Amino acid sequence: MQVSFRHYRIFILLLILLIVVWDQWLDRAEIRSWERPLTVVVYPINGDGSKGADRYIRGLRESQFARIEKLVEKEARRYGVDLMRPIEFYLSSEVETLPPQPPQGGNVLEIMWWNFKVRRWAAQVDDLPGPKGDIKAFVQYYDHHGNGVLGHSVGVEKGRLAVVKLYATRAQAAENDMILLHEVLHTVGASDKYDLATNRPLFPDGYGNPQQQPLYPQKRAEIMAGRIATAEYQFQAIRSLNQVVIGPKTASEIGWSTVE
Repeated sequence: MQVSFRHYRIFILLLILLIVVWDQWLDRAEIRSWERPLTVVVYPINGDGSKGADRYIRGLRESQFARIEKLVEKEARRYGVDLMRPIEFYLSSEVETLPPQPPQGGNVLEIMWWNFKVRRWAAQVDDLPGPKGDIKAFVQYYDHHGNGVLGHSVGVEKGRLAVVKLYATRAQAAENDMILLHEVLHTVGASDKYDLATNRPLFPDGYGNPQQQPLYPQKRAEIMAGRIATAEYQFQAIRSLNQVVIGPKTASEIGWSTVE
């Protein structure tokens, strides 16, 4: 049987696709093996061009992310991951341009197009001096005066990058830390554990302690739910990272545990 050029071309394209898929699988498996610490580089951005956000960014230090590192280390040990710092945060220079904004309630094609645009944008701005991390977190800071509820932050596993929106105030340090870690964990496979329409933590995976009796009020928030369930349809924000845990479902998704 004669093999045409078209068959050769299809074979080559399928081979390239197989190589890409295999490479992505190996990369994901290596990241989720936790045989070494994962590095997260934070790229600060003045989200609203305000003086308040500018002052906050100029005052940022890597030591401010130590709270997140300690939480992750403590939770990792509960699942048998014996690393001194499973996640290490580094601070890069300020990025001067805003990333493409994610679609609000977009369809699959719109989300895929945004994913492509934001990864291309990240590649263009990632020529700043400093460390190159496993995970890139582009953090937009907003002055807490004059800004209402900020838009959604997003973490994507493909490309391992996060676009995070935070208030430029130390008064919300705990909530800022939780949001940043929430999006970082998305980049290594964690899924949301709250109702996307109401923000209500989902039972049982979105509860800090779903075996607690009586069940309410919960004392802690699961990181991928982000809020403490105080009643079946009531919840509240955290006040400290000491109120945050990484639950079994999230631990399984990021490779810490095989128990669902």
